Amino acid sequence: MTGSMMSSSTRSGWISWPSRRPCRRRPRGTPRTRPSAGTGAAALRCCYRPPRRALSGSCDVASFTGALPRRISFSQFVFIIKQPARRFHVQSVKSARPRPPCACKRHLQDRKNVVWLFVSFILNEQRGKRMNTYGERVKVTIFGESHGPAIGVVLDGVPAGEAIDMDAVRIQMRRRAPGSSDLTTHRSETDDPLVMSGILNGVTTGAPISAIFRNKDQNSAAYHPEIPRPSHADYAATVRFGGHADLRGGGPFSGRLTACLVFAGAVCRQILERRGITITANAVRVGQATGKELNFDMKRAILDARSAGDSVGSELECVVTGVPAGVGGLLFGGMESRIAGMLYAIPGVKGVEFGRGFALAEMRGSEANDPIRLKNGRITMASNNAGGINGGITNGMPLVVRMALRPTPSIACEQPSVDLVTMEETPLRINGRHDPCLAPRAIPVMEAALACCVLDAMLDTAATI
Repeated sequence: MTGSMMSSSTRSGWISWPSRRPCRRRPRGTPRTRPSAGTGAAALRCCYRPPRRALSGSCDVASFTGALPRRISFSQFVFIIKQPARRFHVQSVKSARPRPPCACKRHLQDRKNVVWLFVSFILNEQRGKRMNTYGERVKVTIFGESHGPAIGVVLDGVPAGEAIDMDAVRIQMRRRAPGSSDLTTHRSETDDPLVMSGILNGVTTGAPISAIFRNKDQNSAAYHPEIPRPSHADYAATVRFGGHADLRGGGPFSGRLTACLVFAGAVCRQILERRGITITANAVRVGQATGKELNFDMKRAILDARSAGDSVGSELECVVTGVPAGVGGLLFGGMESRIAGMLYAIPGVKGVEFGRGFALAEMRGSEANDPIRLKNGRITMASNNAGGINGGITNGMPLVVRMALRPTPSIACEQPSVDLVTMEETPLRINGRHDPCLAPRAIPVMEAALACCVLDAMLDTAATI
């Protein structure tokens, strides 16, 4: 146990080094220590007993997370919950001897402590693990910042022996690249991937596929981190990371990093297409204009917003055909959970729905249900209101997913903000180069996200490829 861990644990009274004799009464939160028998995992024994104030719900985020134990493994958690008549403690497998029952009723295990220990276990397991990585079998890790030297992606878990056409990958990258039309930002980036590992002579090697994209056209002088931009991550990230976050161009929260996701999706897409799975996305709404694709009315709404120094929101729909029935899982492993988790990582996404989505709230069951039919010896559905997913598992129908994109928060109109240095309200006008609408460049991003999700789910379930 490190010194920092010991000091924080001692202050909070959560972790102590108990003796093997029955404990005696002492003021709540007061630590009890004894010399350690060693420095390895075999010597560690911890008591989890949160102060009363920690259960009251009145503590703030900083004190809540600071009071949590630094680390607890799954095996330790299982060992603890299997001790119904003993005080909470953690000990390694090497020295897993049950501690004698506590003689004090106040120290016996109760339901509140069970819940608190479980929460601390979950938070410790998830702390920092899912920030930049998605996936169970095919893991996508994205790194970099908008105005840093480069951004990059690591795609781990792709099977060996899969042919990858880099020209097809570059086509997908050009669909998302900035500066391609008047509908997008004027920032110019080639988005040509530099593949570092995982692909040799156009074939996957089984090693993690890694690639970087060098940033070449930054304009950091247009950003003032001391004045947070409204509806950006500036203020929230400043609080979350103690003022150390790189917020130039949005930093790690920028849409610039979606180039990495498009690269990963372009690789997964080729593997899926060889199995008969196709992915197609289109804009179905821009502002008040609707349609099946990015039509003239939608483009005019985007240009009108740009000329007014403003931006406009949009809605995209993605259809995935060819996914067999039986892909997905229960609860948090279901397809809706997987897909929504990936889509909400795309900057600007504020809503996700499957099939008829929120329109189902206006229907009766007789209208919303998808009748099951037999066609040419195959099970099919007469309709697809569920969007191809029932109970988190694909039913063989096309996956239909929609996502709502907020208007780009970076606009030229003057907006009120606060100077975090002087703590005074101040007007702010954003002068950087930004998209007036996220839809045109988000279409390939959505397709890439679905490609990564579907391949990951197919490799993670019985209906493998």
